[in-house]
Amino acid sequence: MSRPSRHDGKKIFRDFSAKFRAKYLNFLEPVMRPYSPEASLSILRWTDYRGLHILPSASGGIILLATNGHVLLIAYDSHGAMRSNEPTECMRLAIPDCIFEGCKRVPDLEMMEERELVPVPNSVPAWRQPGEVLCLEPCIMVMGEEAAPKETFPNGAVISSSGYAFSENVFQDDEYRRLPDSKVDWRKFLAESVPSGEGAQTSVTGIPLPIVSEAMNRAFMNDEKCIGWHVYQPADPEKPYVLQSENAEFVIVMMTGRTKPKCPRPADKLPAWLTETPNEALPEDLS
Repeated sequence: MSRPSRHDGKKIFRDFSAKFRAKYLNFLEPVMRPYSPEASLSILRWTDYRGLHILPSASGGIILLATNGHVLLIAYDSHGAMRSNEPTECMRLAIPDCIFEGCKRVPDLEMMEERELVPVPNSVPAWRQPGEVLCLEPCIMVMGEEAAPKETFPNGAVISSSGYAFSENVFQDDEYRRLPDSKVDWRKFLAESVPSGEGAQTSVTGIPLPIVSEAMNRAFMNDEKCIGWHVYQPADPEKPYVLQSENAEFVIVMMTGRTKPKCPRPADKLPAWLTETPNEALPEDLS
C-alpha cells in the first residue's frame, strides 16, 4: 500500500510515474523559475500554474508544458508515458535544479588544431549524454542515451537524480514532489488562440522575447530541424501568438499587447496531439 504524503495541509497520492525525453525538459527550463515580481501572475495564481504540467495526448504519448505568466512553452513526446492511480487530466511536478542540469547535453571535447580549438565529434560517450527522464514515486532520474558499461558501473549509472521531498512550503519549487493537479483547460485556451479567418496585427512587450529566443535555441540544439518556426497570428488582439517548430514537437505561446491595423493571416491548425482530447485508456505501467 502506498503511503500518502502531505502538501498544503492536504493528503495527496504519490503512486504515479512518468517518462519522457530529457531534451523536452531542457526546452521548458527557461520559464520554470521560482516566482518573481516581474511575472504577470499574482503569487497566489502562480502557485496554480508553476511546475511541470504533464498531459496525455490523443495522438499517443504525452504533452509537457510550463509557463511563467508571460510565455507558455509546450513540448510533445510521442514516446512519453504517464500513469496515476487516481484519474487526472494534468499531473504537475516540481523539478529540482540538479535535474535541469542533468538534461543539458555535454559538449564535445576540444583539441588544438592550427592554433584553434576544434570540437572532436562523438568524444563524449552516449551513456554520458541525457536520454530519458524517469519520474517515479521515490525519485526522479535522468538516464543516459545508452546504458553505462557494466565493467565500470556494475550496478548501472544515472546522470542525475533526486529523491521525493515531503515539503510543506507552498513556494518551494526546487525539490522533487508532486503538486496538486492543474485545473487549467490548456486545450481550450490554445484553441481560442488560433482560430481560422482574418486576424489583427498585435504588439508584444520585450519581457518574453529573451525567453522565446532561449527556448528556440534549445530546441535547435536538440534537433536541427527546429531552425524554422511557424507563427500563428491571433484573430483577437488580446490573444497570444503561437509559434510551432517545423518538426511539430515544440510550441511557444507568447502574450501580446495593443492592437494594430488588421492584416490577413493563414488559416491553419495546430497539431492534433495538442488540441484533441484523448480517449480513456488503461494507464501504462512504467515499473
